[in-house]
Amino acid sequence: MKQLPAIVCLVVSAALSACGDFSCPMMSPLRSAKSSAIADLKKKAAEYEASFTKGDRPDRLGQIYYDLGQKYVDDGNWDQAIVSFEKSLEYGKKSAALQYYTGVSYANRGRELGKDEDIRRAEYHYRQAIGINPDYLDAHYGLAILVYYEKGDTALGTSMMEQVVARGGTYYRAHFALGKIYYEQG
Repeated sequence: MKQLPAIVCLVVSAALSACGDFSCPMMSPLRSAKSSAIADLKKKAAEYEASFTKGDRPDRLGQIYYDLGQKYVDDGNWDQAIVSFEKSLEYGKKSAALQYYTGVSYANRGRELGKDEDIRRAEYHYRQAIGINPDYLDAHYGLAILVYYEKGDTALGTSMMEQVVARGGTYYRAHFALGKIYYEQG
């Protein structure tokens, strides 16, 4: 009887692992909905761009590209996320969240492809997000991770993560990351 919960956990884990495969029929409607949302946003952007004139305010177009970038982030499509976020910036959208997600996209692509230029751009966008909203803990956290792991400045990265933990008492990702950093440092 004591083994029943363990067996249930194993069965559920196996089922969820199987769904990570693109052939999982349970995930097909979700992928289809994501693809449809991306296609709809691309269509909206194209329509707005076609009707865009000098007198128009590009705010709506900036928001559409931001939303499209978010969908690409959800899919882990860093190249398209960057293109979308850069277009959003080009159309005048200015927000800490836009800067943050642009930084996240550059950081992930830079890490995956070993591109130092992307790491520099990620740092720039994280700092822009912090400049817009100094209390934006996600941006501070992202910058601390970037500095520690990608730039290799362990002392500064540790200090930055300690500051994130001090500022955000319930920001558990930062607590976990700081614990991992301390563990790695011995």
